[in-house]
Amino acid sequence: MTIYKPSTQDLQPLLDQATANQPVDQWMEKFLANLRTILLESPLRYRVYGPYWWPLKKLFIDRGDLIFGDFIDQAWLLDLDYGKPEFNMLAAFVHEELRLTKNFLDDPFHAMETIDGGDTIEFASNDPDMEMMAVLL
Repeated sequence: MTIYKPSTQDLQPLLDQATANQPVDQWMEKFLANLRTILLESPLRYRVYGPYWWPLKKLFIDRGDLIFGDFIDQAWLLDLDYGKPEFNMLAAFVHEELRLTKNFLDDPFHAMETIDGGDTIEFASNDPDMEMMAVLL
């Protein structure tokens, strides 16, 4: 089973809007800097991204920022990676927005739709690095 995720065509208008007044690289740096600040204040906030957390976390690691640890769930990363960091960020943002509108901010459980429209796949946010960070705060 493959997880349904927004297509790059679905995400492109959001990218166009986000980068209307700035280059993609600048937007990405601002996005990650803001996310870093939020997560340092409230580490469990990572849960709102569900499985899209793994591509986001990989962006921090790729930039040499290991503040959130270095554990990555490779299977979910492979399933959700768009091959372009800007689309990984936008897909995570879209998932976050859906969760926020339903007031599922700290809920670790995510029902992920499949592309065949069959059963959903349950995902439980469980990043040991982030969970430990929350305990230590």
